[in-house]
Amino acid sequence: MKDITLIKDADTTSIFVKPEKVVYVASELKSRGFNHLSDVTVVDYLEEGDFEVIYHLWSHADCERLIMKTRLPRDKASIETLSPLWTSAHMHERENHEMFGIEFKGHSDLSPLLLEDWEGIPPLRKDFDTRKYVIDTFYGGKRE
Repeated sequence: MKDITLIKDADTTSIFVKPEKVVYVASELKSRGFNHLSDVTVVDYLEEGDFEVIYHLWSHADCERLIMKTRLPRDKASIETLSPLWTSAHMHERENHEMFGIEFKGHSDLSPLLLEDWEGIPPLRKDFDTRKYVIDTFYGGKRE
């Protein structure tokens, strides 16, 4: 993968960025009018051993949408925070840390947002066994 790969279709531009370039590229995009980060989502590619972190950006001035994507190895899922650039990143990163276990380096507060006292594997990872969790939690480990 090159540092940046650009794909443009009728209504969306997507760029694929190496993880170590995300902050730099995000800063450039913000300086070019992408002033709103509307969402940060994650896709778990269990078989490939990666997470894909997806940043949804919007330019109000140009009415243009841009999607920035990067891949992180699941066993070392760590990337720099974008919360200094967009305050909206704060809660999105916090939620993705909690649900997928991704470390957002430099984030000011990665404490639990929704899952107080949660132990074990983050629940939105594909290797989380929902059925086992329900049986253990609500049926005392025994299926009746």
